[in-house]
Amino acid sequence: MPPRININYSIKLEALATETERLFAAFLGEIEMAAEQYRMPSEILSAETLKEIGELKDLVKDLNYRLIDIEGIVKSYLRYISEESPPPFADATSVYEKIDELTKKFGMEKNEHEVPD
Repeated sequence: MPPRININYSIKLEALATETERLFAAFLGEIEMAAEQYRMPSEILSAETLKEIGELKDLVKDLNYRLIDIEGIVKSYLRYISEESPPPFADATSVYEKIDELTKKFGMEKNEHEVPD
């Protein structure tokens, strides 16, 4: 199997789905080509069978790398959109702590802001 190299590049966010679809379609195309190319050997217990097994193992490794690449893209995108806008009051405890800090910082004790009768 030829050596592989990892690369990084950036694209516009709106192009990400199209690029990911292109990669996935290429992956599926490789599977279809392999399904057409490989057939049951005429003699199962033969050197021909071992040769085909070796070729198929290399193909499966390559396909697995492609899936890992696509998976990484999808996971990165999902992580990006989940971090883009955290839900309000995601951590209620920290919100209450910040309110207490601000109350102390501005010298406001409980009920100090109320007007006496």
